[in-house]
Amino acid sequence: MASFALAACTTAGPNYALPESAVVNRPSAQGTFDSGHEKAFADTPLP
Repeated sequence: MASFALAACTTAGPNYALPESAVVNRPSAQGTFDSGHEKAFADTPLP
């Protein structure tokens, strides 16, 4: 099992660089995260 885990690490390699066209670089992916202090969350008892 350990050999499979180590083999998976060689897929990217030490010289891996994120492509310019990666989804994480799109403007639509650059939004803010909701936290526990936002209105999207409520601190109320469950029904």
